[in-house]
Amino acid sequence: MATLQLKLDGYAPLLRSADSKQVNYIAEICEILRRHPGEARPDTSVGAIGTSGQRAEKKVIFKMAGGIEALKVLEHEYSFYAQHLSHLQGTVIPQCYGLFKGTVHGNPFGCLVLERCEETPRRIGQDIDGDNDEFIRKFMVGLCKIHQAGVMHNGLSSKSHIIRQGREPRIIDFSSASKHVCRGAVPAMEESGRRVHPQARIRACPELVALEETIGVAGGIRTMDPVSSLAESFANLLNLF
Repeated sequence: MATLQLKLDGYAPLLRSADSKQVNYIAEICEILRRHPGEARPDTSVGAIGTSGQRAEKKVIFKMAGGIEALKVLEHEYSFYAQHLSHLQGTVIPQCYGLFKGTVHGNPFGCLVLERCEETPRRIGQDIDGDNDEFIRKFMVGLCKIHQAGVMHNGLSSKSHIIRQGREPRIIDFSSASKHVCRGAVPAMEESGRRVHPQARIRACPELVALEETIGVAGGIRTMDPVSSLAESFANLLNLF
């Protein structure tokens, strides 16, 4: 059983994971990114972890939930990281260090620990168009792998769910994800290469149709911020289903 000693507002609860790994972590919170007071949603913080007896130096993201309903959201998300998508950790999705649970001030509490992904600064003179096209291609391949694993993300219209690790895409936040039987790979375009054929749209997967139309319409989105463009295109296209 793994444990996590979390320094939390002057209080240091010992949380435990059902994971078979025998690792004892210490953790420190550095900055709170998002709070959701009064909502059954986890709060998100930046921090660091280390193994017991060492300094907490590995940068991570903490998703913390207090109360039964918010904890259920964390457990739901963790099930996808740990079961359905475990083979994609560190490549398509962030590395997951575990879900640790216990009580804080007598209330159920959980902390999901994920790799912190950070973008590599661009080099002077770097080919922005070529870099963005490759980012989008890899994102497309990554989402297809998620679908092949039997998972629908259900939240890609938000740009906060598409981030960079170095120059590579990572897809995050599976709190709204669902199990999914995908009917095949990316659907075929019409000859024009601009829209998915109407009959294919009826039988195809909405997320993958939106993905292919996003890529196909522009032939690669040439923009300083491909993440925002992908999210906006997803939001517009998913409204058609």
